[in-house]
Amino acid sequence: MSQAVPKYSLHKASGRAIVYLQRKPHYLGKYGSPESKAKYQAIVGKWMLEQSRAVTPTVRTGSALPIGRFA
Repeated sequence: MSQAVPKYSLHKASGRAIVYLQRKPHYLGKYGSPESKAKYQAIVGKWMLEQSRAVTPTVRTGSALPIGRFA
């Protein structure tokens, strides 16, 4: 199941851009500035990469469990 891309938003009290990742606020700089948009792209890109790694199954070779009696 994929998650929605977090929104680039305005924090009205401070005039700064903000994005919430897992309920944690990340302030990006002055809302609408090129710097805040670049920071948004970097933070969300890193977050999306981490999310894709978390759901990608890993293939293991060999057995992690010893073979022995099961009773």
